[in-house]
Amino acid sequence: MIDVLYYMYYLFYLKKLKDEEPHARTIWFLGIFFSYWVFCAIDLFLLFFFLYSISLEFALAICFLGVLLFYWIYSKNGRGKFVVEDRKPLIRGSFRLSVIWAILFFVITVAMFLSSAFMGKYMYQLVEPMSRMVFGK
Repeated sequence: MIDVLYYMYYLFYLKKLKDEEPHARTIWFLGIFFSYWVFCAIDLFLLFFFLYSISLEFALAICFLGVLLFYWIYSKNGRGKFVVEDRKPLIRGSFRLSVIWAILFFVITVAMFLSSAFMGKYMYQLVEPMSRMVFGK
């Protein structure tokens, strides 16, 4: 599924935006978006169980590691060119389903980005009284 996203975003940067470096833009985009999913999972876990929110430095480190991981997988190992030139992955062989998947992934991630601050705030308000009751703080 990640290869499908890579292929769809590569085509978007190549054909629609006519970018000079579609591989690099795709790697940056997917690295940032997937690292944001990891950041949200870690942040909500720590907030729920330990009433601790991740600092900005740690969030930026997660983002940097995500981009670095996608760079290593798709550029350094040559998987990006293999996916685009040889494999051309599609969901069930359908270009339309693959485009829908790419758009849906984008919309869900952006919605999660916009709502995560509110989720964290309300989760803290929900968990903090329970934590005081259980741990006596």
